[in-house]
Amino acid sequence: MKKPIDNKTKLKIVSIGIAIVGIVCLVFVPIGPRYFEEFLLVDYQPLTLHTDSATNTNQSFATVFTLKQGYKCDVVISNIYDNNGSQDIEVDLRFVPLGTYLDAFENNINPNTLTSLYFMEIEYKYPDNPSRDARNTVTDGFIGENEAYFFEFMGNGDTNDIWSLPGQYVVIIWVTNSGSLDFGSFGVRISVDGQGDLLRTIFSWLGGILLLVAVILGIAYIIMKRRR
Repeated sequence: MKKPIDNKTKLKIVSIGIAIVGIVCLVFVPIGPRYFEEFLLVDYQPLTLHTDSATNTNQSFATVFTLKQGYKCDVVISNIYDNNGSQDIEVDLRFVPLGTYLDAFENNINPNTLTSLYFMEIEYKYPDNPSRDARNTVTDGFIGENEAYFFEFMGNGDTNDIWSLPGQYVVIIWVTNSGSLDFGSFGVRISVDGQGDLLRTIFSWLGGILLLVAVILGIAYIIMKRRR
């Protein structure tokens, strides 16, 4: 018959277990949240649109997203595809409130007539230099042939900067082709901020609290052992 585990041994086991969990939480802080830094909405390499998308909102490409306070939406567009040898493809995008987009879609108006909210435009010097270059605050994103741009949207802004304004928004994208083709292909990647910072905070606090509890239980174990 096995001897039952006494309370002192149970306390030791519990304190060690809690300490291990606390250490795991703290180890997770610099490593785990990086995988939750962003939530990928779209990644098409390439995406092909008909040129009707430039005159009809319901033919354009649109992605709906929600922004919380301090969050942003990132869009990367690369107009680097061959398009059957055509050099006349241009890509445009704008950010609008969800209600504005729904009205435009219902009436099928020209997307170019929509008033965009402010966003940040950063050019990638592709393919000569992949680093980011000039930063501009704009209300109309334009990507010419063999160009790549990074766009950052937080809700609104002005000619100098952008700022956070929570809500539901839509990024609208369309193509034009001044050549013989009636379509255009380009790469597009759209993401919004994830829960990385929140998870980092939660696991930091949880790990610290668990280690504190483990220390307290360890002290209680030592006191019980000395009383023996």
